[in-house]
Amino acid sequence: MSSTTEQFGELKHNKGGTGPVNIRSNPSLTASAVTKPVGTRVKILEKKQPGDGHTWYKVSYDSTKVGWVRDDVIKLLPPQNPQNPPADDTRLYFETDKRQVRVYQKGTNLYMNVYNKQTEKTEISAVSATKLPKDNRAWEGYLAIKDGRTYRALFIRRGETQLQIISSSDAKEIEPKETGFAAKGVEYQLIA
Repeated sequence: MSSTTEQFGELKHNKGGTGPVNIRSNPSLTASAVTKPVGTRVKILEKKQPGDGHTWYKVSYDSTKVGWVRDDVIKLLPPQNPQNPPADDTRLYFETDKRQVRVYQKGTNLYMNVYNKQTEKTEISAVSATKLPKDNRAWEGYLAIKDGRTYRALFIRRGETQLQIISSSDAKEIEPKETGFAAKGVEYQLIA
């Protein structure tokens, strides 16, 4: 893991599983185990592929304890970056099928983060954003530009969110507009 990001996961059942999840002393199904309930949040320290066809994750749980879980009993959460703001600074947050978008405020400055769930990489982090003027279609809109791409996050009047990624050089859409879900944040609460 990189020193600037932390990766977390949540324990889950594998197919057909019930009851608690095993955290093993070594990356092997025959290793001794302790059990933890589904939904337990763990910090990922390392990953390993011991040749059994699975990826094993060395995880930290209960603050100081360490063990191993197999890829079929952990849901990986997006990496946490120290530049991510606390939730109360979030102006607008939403997800699309491919990305997570967060616009937040530090002091009087606005910033945008976009995380790509498919590649498991942060596309932009703490990039300066501009609030767009309201128009007859959008309740709020924000714009951030980096590496030849313009990211436009919109909160539409009907409670819809949308992400557009446009080429900064020729103003053409790089990918189709992405409709959002799971919206929250200060701007969303104003009309929710």
